[in-house]
Amino acid sequence: MSRQLIILIIFFANQAIGQVPFLEEKRDFIWLTGYDDTFPPFGGTVINFNNDTVLVQYEYREMNFDVTNSSICSTEGELLFYTNGIYIADQEGELMENGDSLNPDPYTLSWAENGLILPQGALSIPKPNHPDIYYLFHESLSFEVIPDGPIAKPLYFYYSLIDMNENNGLGKVLEKNVPLIQDTLDLGKITSSRHANGRDWWIIFGEFNKQSFYIFLLSPNGIEPYDHQLLPNADNYFSGLGQAVFTPDGTKYVRLNLHNLYTDQFIDIFDFDRCTGEFSNPIQITYIDTAYAGGVAISPNNQYLYVSSFKYIYQYDLEANDIEASKQIVAILDGFQSESFGLYTTFFLAQLAPDNKIYINANNSVEYMHIIHNPNAGGEDCQIEQHGLVLSTLNSFSMPNNPYFRLGPLDGSPCDTLGLDNHPKADFYHIVSDTLASFWDYSLFAPTEWKWDFGDGSELSYEQNPQHIYAQSGIYEVCLTVSNDNASDTHCEWVEIIITDTQVPDSPVKNPRLFPNPVGDYFYFSYHSDKTGSCTLYDALGRAVLQRPLLSGNVTQAWDAHRLAAGVYYLMIEVEGQVVFSEKVMKL
Repeated sequence: MSRQLIILIIFFANQAIGQVPFLEEKRDFIWLTGYDDTFPPFGGTVINFNNDTVLVQYEYREMNFDVTNSSICSTEGELLFYTNGIYIADQEGELMENGDSLNPDPYTLSWAENGLILPQGALSIPKPNHPDIYYLFHESLSFEVIPDGPIAKPLYFYYSLIDMNENNGLGKVLEKNVPLIQDTLDLGKITSSRHANGRDWWIIFGEFNKQSFYIFLLSPNGIEPYDHQLLPNADNYFSGLGQAVFTPDGTKYVRLNLHNLYTDQFIDIFDFDRCTGEFSNPIQITYIDTAYAGGVAISPNNQYLYVSSFKYIYQYDLEANDIEASKQIVAILDGFQSESFGLYTTFFLAQLAPDNKIYINANNSVEYMHIIHNPNAGGEDCQIEQHGLVLSTLNSFSMPNNPYFRLGPLDGSPCDTLGLDNHPKADFYHIVSDTLASFWDYSLFAPTEWKWDFGDGSELSYEQNPQHIYAQSGIYEVCLTVSNDNASDTHCEWVEIIITDTQVPDSPVKNPRLFPNPVGDYFYFSYHSDKTGSCTLYDALGRAVLQRPLLSGNVTQAWDAHRLAAGVYYLMIEVEGQVVFSEKVMKL
């Protein structure tokens, strides 16, 4: 074979490799919470993101979830296994072969009935290039006597290895409780971000009371011990209850520690290099409030940090010159109490979901989660709906711990060596207020160009997050096309504009819309309100059957109607004792 022909073959082979798109993985499309009791309000809840709207269902299972919660799905979004830090269950809810007795320690075993109590105490990651092999990273919880008194903290960081080829796809634990580190470790906060090559994973966890990180690289070769980084002023740090998270693009790492009630709480922010696994440029923000519990999550556009702090939700702008000064209070606990035991729906752990919304649980046993509908927006436009997701059963503190699975390679970086490319996937969110429609880009996989067609024959917009004024009422098909050097993609949605004033004159509630109607198991109610009040659904006999607060701002509320009998109902909105809106609702 001639030298010229060999060079030509290599050239075209490299070109072919360079056109392999990074594929979206639906690894976090099933969330599990709840208890093992068969009687409501106890039992298991399944939160399913495989559909256009989130689906919440009851499921009996034997496992109790406390704070520790990890599950993982196939690339197609089918549940594979899950754990509460005590044992591993298969997709049918049964004990996986050799999946018992995780985290061996007498203090850990004292929590065997209810589940381990470490926030982010377990994390499931697929082994790269091995579609049926999974690593479960987890920590034990030990009881140690120190000069200031007894304290519970992790002493071992383990991994367990799972082969889903075994037992006809139900899986088997091949290796269990393999120690990676023995040290005084941080309280949970196990997290991960994808390597810049788009295939491998950085696994991150910290030491107790130190600005110090253990870093491992998970590659096709398995777990590779990579680094132990001790940062400047490493001892100026206090561990506590909290949460850790990477920005979706993997360039920043944020950790929250609630050290003591009424004393300083710590937010630590670092730059992170996805190529080298190195932390840099530490920033520490302290604040004081009445936080018994809290968590952190970051918007899909990497800009906004949300800190849930028991009675408050704070928003910080990570792109601001002074991040600490950018702090806004975007939610204050509204005093709502669960119907089951009258407990308040406080703010605890947070998680960015596959639907681009952030969900926040409570540190009480309640059947609700809070929703940040539009986390890419600053201030009240982020649309926080307190207790907006109605669960099928009570949830005791539990929130699944997942990395951001929709992060591809860092195209053009020195670590972009595998020929994977980001092919953009278009998506957006919109809010309508009278004639003004505001749009936020939620596209995936590194688009660099945006083109908006607003469906009314007007000029196209090339902004990332535009606003558009419509001249007349109607339903318009709005299309967003996103592109980068590799590919383009288009996503379209119908946007309804109502200019004619159909609400009660001088009503504080503008553009109320209930859909679909007739309703099935769920319906949505959107509006803009200048005041607060109540939204109540009455049956035909005038009895209140469901109620939500009327919030100020642009709001879309999800209502769970699956427990209602078929028939006629009436949704009424009251402000200051006056009914300002009503609509008949048909339940199928």
